[in-house]
Amino acid sequence: MRWYRINGMPNASDFSGNQSQIFRVKIQEESICVLLKNQKVYAFREECPHAGKSLLHSRCDHESEITCLAHNFKFSLEDGKCTSHNEGYRLQLLQTKTESNGDVLIYY
Repeated sequence: MRWYRINGMPNASDFSGNQSQIFRVKIQEESICVLLKNQKVYAFREECPHAGKSLLHSRCDHESEITCLAHNFKFSLEDGKCTSHNEGYRLQLLQTKTESNGDVLIYY
């Protein structure tokens, strides 16, 4: 595993309050979602762990949970746990960091 620099991302500090946006990036042929919210950067595999549907157009609420639109499963962006069902699914979160110049890096 190593750090990958993601080019062309807006600055996370532009996303405050309930503003959020999800982007798709490719790392080693894997589709990764990058979510900018509350001046933070989150990254996770695009496939929902429940049924494999894309999370690219999912909703992110004010509690920093992401909802898969296919079956309404909710996942915490803090630890990946499924918060809406007790079935043991977990969103695979990836470590991120933002450099002083605003560049986003993802550990994959």
